[in-house]
Amino acid sequence: MKLNKFLFVSFPIFFYNTNHAFASLGSYLFCASQQNQYDWKWAPPLPNGLRNYPHNIVKPDNKGTWIVGSGKTSMYFHSILDMDYTFENMEAAKTFCDSLAAVCKSAHGENYKWIGTSGYAVAPNSWSYILVHYNVRSGGNSRSVCPNWTYQNFPNKGVLDGTPQILID
Repeated sequence: MKLNKFLFVSFPIFFYNTNHAFASLGSYLFCASQQNQYDWKWAPPLPNGLRNYPHNIVKPDNKGTWIVGSGKTSMYFHSILDMDYTFENMEAAKTFCDSLAAVCKSAHGENYKWIGTSGYAVAPNSWSYILVHYNVRSGGNSRSVCPNWTYQNFPNKGVLDGTPQILID
């Protein structure tokens, strides 16, 4: 019975994230308070995009802060916005995450430093972590989740949990 319940709950999330018409477009940024993760607000519109970043990372939008990426699901069936961009190095990826947090803190106060996304690439009844990619000195690349209420440091194993590939397209 537990397996049937698991499949009933997880299959729609998997199906939605893999076949949604907007999955390659992105999602809107939201800001959560570090004092209460359930206290969240939408990030403000960025009609000119995010300063110092090209529009293929954060698109100009009059409704909110639109982050470009694809909806994925972790092996734990949690939604992820997987950014379709690789940063030059870990510091550049962290600076990007910090820039998103700065948008939130500027609009809603210093307590709103945890970030996530929801809508379009992410199932409408869910929210997601933001997964960034970056090059490492050894010539390969790595991934980390932008800091949030669960993964507060950067870099982190986040949804990766030490495994090489756990994302479902």
